Amino acid sequence: MVFLGDYNGTKIEEVIENFLFSRGYELVDMRLDTGPSRPVIEIYADKMGGITIRDLSEINERLKLHL
Repeated sequence: MVFLGDYNGTKIEEVIENFLFSRGYELVDMRLDTGPSRPVIEIYADKMGGITIRDLSEINERLKLHL
């Protein structure tokens, strides 16, 4: 996921964690990389019973709209 604009790592983590929790997921890990061209966020999530590709796709699409 690419985050455009100014960002605060702690605030982004809080927003993402709350977003995932409200949908039944758990934030396992998150990495922010400023990279040479733009900031990139890597999100590692899980849920009871395991996570599917469909779950990951939904998380990605909804976070694009949320952030």
